[in-house]
Amino acid sequence: MEPVEKPFWHLDEELGEIELQERPSGPDLYAVRLKARTASSRYHATRELYPLQHDGTEHEVSGKAYILVPDITLTVGLFPTPPPSGAIGTVTDSAWQGMRHHDIANVRGLYYQEDRSLAIWEVDTWGRSTSSARPRSGRASSAG
Repeated sequence: MEPVEKPFWHLDEELGEIELQERPSGPDLYAVRLKARTASSRYHATRELYPLQHDGTEHEVSGKAYILVPDITLTVGLFPTPPPSGAIGTVTDSAWQGMRHHDIANVRGLYYQEDRSLAIWEVDTWGRSTSSARPRSGRASSAG
């Protein structure tokens, strides 16, 4: 019997909602989720960079924040010669496959279980946030 391989991302939690300005007509509201891996180890409050009260278990969280977007495939019939309009063809078929993950940021941090404290040290949005995104709500969740 072969060993069963664990999935790479073993945590999937809702973080909150965000408005993204995707179109000139206005922002769309998306639920933001986090797919992540965790690793646990012991910590000593006096040895950490953060002001903690208790010794205990820390959970390192490393993952990706994502939104769900429609997974649509379009089939285009190409024109043999482009018309004056500049169109290259027409849509001859479309298929909706469901929803897919669209990553919006890398996230890394530590959750100190006994202190119920979360230290986030990296949120990398690949330089595309600030002006087009506004958080709506959020909730903290433990990693273990």
